[in-house]
Amino acid sequence: MSKKILVIGSSGQIGTELVEGLRARFGNENVVASDIKQPQVEQSGPFAMVDAMDRRGIERIIEKHGSPKSICSPHC
Repeated sequence: MSKKILVIGSSGQIGTELVEGLRARFGNENVVASDIKQPQVEQSGPFAMVDAMDRRGIERIIEKHGSPKSICSPHC
C-alpha cells in the first residue's frame, strides 16, 4: 500500500485548491480529503467527514486509508 496524504480542512477555498493540486501530482487515490462539512465540489478521490479536534476520528481515517506520508491543513 502506498503512503497517502491526509488533508484536514479540505472543503474551504484553499483546501479545495490544495486537494486538487495534490491529486493532480500524486494521484486521486493517494490524497484523502477530510473536513467537518460536506465538500461543495464533487470529489475525485477519498473523502472523510471528521472534526480536526477528534483524535479518534482521525485515527479511524488512518486505519482505513493507511498511514499518511503527510498531513496537511490549509489553515496553519
